Amino acid sequence: VYGLGAILYELLSGQPPFSGSPFSVLKAVLTEDPIWPSALEVELPPALEGILQVAMSKEGVDRYQSVEALRSRLRGVGSGEESSREPSLSASSGVAGP
Repeated sequence: VYGLGAILYELLSGQPPFSGSPFSVLKAVLTEDPIWPSALEVELPPALEGILQVAMSKEGVDRYQSVEALRSRLRGVGSGEESSREPSLSASSGVAGP
């Protein structure tokens, strides 16, 4: 799910979430958040950026627990069902809770 989030990030922002040497990219993946598209002045629906943030969460338990859950959220944005940033994390949203 993280990898798909990173691919989606690059498709939407036009750049990878992290750059540099392979070692620095691996370190960043483990310790840093990317600069989110809104900070790069890429216009996205807020819900879509929220989906990216959940998909690329550092902790696996905070990410979507399946590709199907991620796909469902993306379809919601495409159909206009998502109107805000990501809803609170819960089992019903396909994301493990605290």
